[in-house]
Amino acid sequence: MYSPYLTTQGIKQSCILNIFCYYKAYSFFITRNSRFRSEDRIALAKNPSSPQHGDMQPTMVTSDNLPNILRDLCRNQPLAVLATAAGSAPYANLVAVAFAIDLRHLFFATSRTTRKWHNLSSNPQISLLIDNRSNQVADFNKAAAATILGKAQELNEGNREEGQKLYLAKHPHLSEFLAAPDCALFQVRIEQIYLVTHFQEVMQFDFSL
Repeated sequence: MYSPYLTTQGIKQSCILNIFCYYKAYSFFITRNSRFRSEDRIALAKNPSSPQHGDMQPTMVTSDNLPNILRDLCRNQPLAVLATAAGSAPYANLVAVAFAIDLRHLFFATSRTTRKWHNLSSNPQISLLIDNRSNQVADFNKAAAATILGKAQELNEGNREEGQKLYLAKHPHLSEFLAAPDCALFQVRIEQIYLVTHFQEVMQFDFSL
């Protein structure tokens, strides 16, 4: 027999059950997201295939134990964002880069009339961002980015031959620019790399040990 009271009670019970399920799901999401939201999930490159380590002890880094995604970024991406110190604020520029085979050094060129050259003459510490974004929504989950910290040194005619060969092998179209009298070729000694994948998974690689 049809009973409006039972139907109303059933609806109330169904609503209460749905609210409870939603609350449990929401609580799980918040708890899980709070664990992975920040870049505190930094793991040293002791075992790149497993980025979380309990002891967090630094280890010597070689190109052999770097993850493929990082090696691909360094070897395949032609451009990077270079940040130099400009007084109280950083100053960023897009530069063409080339990495040494062992990934411990990178090279970039700039005119001696530029602001970044002036900044580097006062403070050689740099930060450099390199990434493989495609400017699509999928980048939030699939793109990888590496922040590189290091110290830049301008190479002179006596020690720039190797860096120049690596740079021109990567950027042959910049041969005239590199040959200009006011063009400076810089070598960066890489100290640390922070690799971010899947939007918020971070691995730290220490090259200064």
